[in-house]
Amino acid sequence: MVKELSPQYTGYFIADGTSISIQKEKYQLLLIADVESQDIPYAVLCKTEDYESWKMVLKGLRDRIHCPARSVVIDKDLGLRRAVREVFPKIPIQLCVRHLHSYHIYHLKYQFQGSKKAFEPFLDITHRMLYARETKLLEHLFKEHNAMRPFFIKEGLEAEVLSFESKMGLCGHISSILSFQEPTTSLKEPSINLNIRSMIAMVLLILRQLGTA
Repeated sequence: MVKELSPQYTGYFIADGTSISIQKEKYQLLLIADVESQDIPYAVLCKTEDYESWKMVLKGLRDRIHCPARSVVIDKDLGLRRAVREVFPKIPIQLCVRHLHSYHIYHLKYQFQGSKKAFEPFLDITHRMLYARETKLLEHLFKEHNAMRPFFIKEGLEAEVLSFESKMGLCGHISSILSFQEPTTSLKEPSINLNIRSMIAMVLLILRQLGTA
């Protein structure tokens, strides 16, 4: 099908997965999506979402579809990250900003045991930094973050502050401004607000129409 349609992929991909049920048996649907066209060049049903499964998916993308991979956006799955490093060792990896912000929300609401005084200000500034699209805006927000940093640490958010700062580089933000670890400045920011869950729903709909899900 891919060869017949001859789609043009940008090489900037998102990798994600979700659990689905087929004939009362659970599987993991692992997808690779192009961030601009929203096409799905490769998708596989696996029993588990782990390093071996993602390695198989990425090898299929490389060897069967021959996509010109230039960068990939992933969640915090360490098995996926390891697989990308092995199959596409030269491309940069970008951490999904939505996953990172969702992690902070969940952690602070349900696991954080300290003062709630700095809760909302921390989530607000980190959200604005993660979704900043312009360098000047990011510079301004970084200064605002620095000014609030002592307050966050005083209120018991030191671990959260350090965790956020260490991951900002993985989200493709400007390393020369942020000076954080593992910068990935060669990544292309997605030009659209891609909702990969919508694509997963589309694939599930097709499976149901085929009578397999």
